Amino acid sequence: MILDNSDDPYRTEYQAICQLSVVATLDYEYMNLYTLVLFASDSTNLATINISVNLLPNNSKAPVFNLQPGTLSYQYVVNENEAVSILNGNSIVANDANIPATPLVFSIIPTGQEKLTSLYLTQSNNTVTIGIGSPGLVRDPPFGYSIYNFSIRATDQNGTGVSTYVPVSITVLDINNKGPIPTNSPWIMNEGILNPSILMTFTDFDDYAFNNTVPFTAQVISPPQFMLIPTLSFNGTFTLQYN
Repeated sequence: MILDNSDDPYRTEYQAICQLSVVATLDYEYMNLYTLVLFASDSTNLATINISVNLLPNNSKAPVFNLQPGTLSYQYVVNENEAVSILNGNSIVANDANIPATPLVFSIIPTGQEKLTSLYLTQSNNTVTIGIGSPGLVRDPPFGYSIYNFSIRATDQNGTGVSTYVPVSITVLDINNKGPIPTNSPWIMNEGILNPSILMTFTDFDDYAFNNTVPFTAQVISPPQFMLIPTLSFNGTFTLQYN
């Protein structure tokens, strides 16, 4: 009760104004209609009244991703430099936890330094798949990564409401697609020295862990006055000699 006329000496009847308060959180998804019975008594007579409280939906819950039991992220595996329209593995599914549910919008959110411009999403209702456009994901140094980490964001109310995120990782498998290149330039020879020579080092940027490096074969195409010793190297080190 917030107000009554008990202090009015000229009253002919008793009047009071009461306020109905909510002391705990009401959940629309759990119950959207409450029926209350209120009573008033003057110690002799009792009067009752029925009151209905209708809850209106509020966008208070973020979408929920349907992850496999025991997992916290989506994980995929692809070959480097390979375009793929749909990654093999589980499709990414999310649902709006609010009632009524609203359409979701998915987007790719970077979480590191990986270049993600070749990734794209294909959405159908609450399901989305990941594709990789040409030229694919780069694995080899200096600009590639063996694992690309990022997040997928799902936002309800057609992309204007509440969002939630799920981690995604794509492991990129190495293939033998990079030729060895010289990496210790510049190479300088002094004049006036008989048969001058300098060391040349070649590096193969394919991943050693995947056994995609092989002994290097190197030779001078032109001019014939130069030669490389040896012509086959297991560590990428050669001697360039002028004859």
